[in-house]
Amino acid sequence: MNYFMDTSALIKKYIQERGSETIEVLMDKADIIYVASLTKIECFSVIKRLLQDKLISASDYSRMKKEMMTDFDYYTIVKFNDVIEEAAARLLDSHQLKTLDAVQAASVSVMRDKINAFVVCDKNLIKFGKSEKIHTIDPSVATKM
Repeated sequence: MNYFMDTSALIKKYIQERGSETIEVLMDKADIIYVASLTKIECFSVIKRLLQDKLISASDYSRMKKEMMTDFDYYTIVKFNDVIEEAAARLLDSHQLKTLDAVQAASVSVMRDKINAFVVCDKNLIKFGKSEKIHTIDPSVATKM
């Protein structure tokens, strides 16, 4: 199985919250996990915010960041390029997405023929995926896989 995971889903691998178990199951089944080039930065931003808000310790932050850096060597990165940029600009207009969501949406659009599902928790991106007829899995509401 090949999955494209956006940040809202992938972060559940590192932070235990609703949907984390489903992400674990999907990752175990995955042959390839595609992520947009900005996903690493977004994941780092999430855990840095948790550190600043004192929801995780400095040692948890270091451990999570190190684990992410190692894991990203195994994900297939969809590089930002002219095709992604043009698609993101079109999707901003047609789906009223935020800037980074448009890059995620453009990245998954480019990969749609290579993936079995778009794994995402963000409501706007779920709506986008469904409107574009991309099989979408929301791990925060998914039943046993």
